[in-house]
Amino acid sequence: MKIIEYVIEIILLLFSIHIISINLIILIIWLIRKKPISSMAPFFGGILCSIIILIQPIHIVKFYWWIPIIIDPSNYSIAYFIFYNLFHMRLYK
Repeated sequence: MKIIEYVIEIILLLFSIHIISINLIILIIWLIRKKPISSMAPFFGGILCSIIILIQPIHIVKFYWWIPIIIDPSNYSIAYFIFYNLFHMRLYK
């Protein structure tokens, strides 16, 4: 039964790493060409990978759940818009 859990976790982890790499490629293309490109799953990769790391049974790896969120570039846009809106809400209050 444990083998099935490990296989499912590895498949989901590879899928989320694939999504993160696609988001990185999209970011690089946008920076080089200055051409707007969008991703079909912008926030799914980093969050899915973090959840998979948190639910897996190896306790040493669980401390690194935050790394996929930092690596995934789509999460930077969320943080930028949150800070941008908070800053402007403070200015115009």
